[in-house]
Amino acid sequence: MDEDIFGDIKILEPGPLKKKTSSEKRFFFHYNKPESRKQSRNVLTVHWQDRCIPVNSIKCSVPVETHHRKTQPHCIMRGWAQHVTITRESGNTLALIG
Repeated sequence: MDEDIFGDIKILEPGPLKKKTSSEKRFFFHYNKPESRKQSRNVLTVHWQDRCIPVNSIKCSVPVETHHRKTQPHCIMRGWAQHVTITRESGNTLALIG
């Protein structure tokens, strides 16, 4: 790798995501292009406990990793969380993941 491309950014070797505890469940989220076009603003879909929740923004306090799937959506961000809380403020839907 050419170090000049990255400048002051330090490249770290990837490590495994932390192991889940008994109280944590798998979640993932992805960009929802069809719904974003309908609403004329960014929409992400959070998948939590067999539910698909459309949101406009996410605050995530747990580690996430990219995952590539054979079916759509092909690229997702996933992790382990104890809770996902959905709030609505000023016309925006926010997912708090922790």
